[in-house]
Amino acid sequence: MIKEILLYIAGALTFSWGVAHLFPTKSVVKGFGDISEDNRKIILME
Repeated sequence: MIKEILLYIAGALTFSWGVAHLFPTKSVVKGFGDISEDNRKIILME
């Protein structure tokens, strides 16, 4: 039972960590200024 609870907590933390990084991504890419579309996509994927 404890293993299942820890598994769900770990999954929720991983999910929330990923979602939290989706929101500031656009402003971070804009912070690089005038760059090519290819470089913009590379930064976005990273």
